[in-house]
Amino acid sequence: MWPDYNHKKCISESIAGNEQSIAPFDKFTPTCIAATGGTPISGLADLKDEAQAKAAEDVKKYDDAEKDKAKTAAGYDAMDAEKKAAYDAEVATKDAAAATKLAAEKTAAGYDAMTAEQKTIFDANLLQWKKDFKAACEADAKSIECINGEDLRKKEESDKKADGYYT
Repeated sequence: MWPDYNHKKCISESIAGNEQSIAPFDKFTPTCIAATGGTPISGLADLKDEAQAKAAEDVKKYDDAEKDKAKTAAGYDAMDAEKKAAYDAEVATKDAAAATKLAAEKTAAGYDAMTAEQKTIFDANLLQWKKDFKAACEADAKSIECINGEDLRKKEESDKKADGYYT
């Protein structure tokens, strides 16, 4: 038998360790991890890790897309080498400042101690905030959401941690 939903059962001992053939697949030799002294593990942890990695990747993709849009809007391709170097240095400075802010925010939220599910929620919320912040600033650069957006996020994340939002 294959493992049940509790991963308590395994394949039939009569086929364990014996080469099997199921068309159209290649031949294989099934084993049961429990028979070798190991404990079957759930794929749920892998799924959670994949979801967290995807959420983090989505944030990075969004940031990269925004950088590409800004580069295009600045006419980067038409710049000479000196202007490109200056632009790149400015972007690097902004990236370093953003990374420092994000690291501080993650530390304040207890990111390193979070589970994969909690990190997924944090990253998804971060992405949504970035999109909302951009939209608010494009709609009205003088709005509270635009002027104080980062401070509002910092306060919101502080409140979430205090309320046990991620736990």
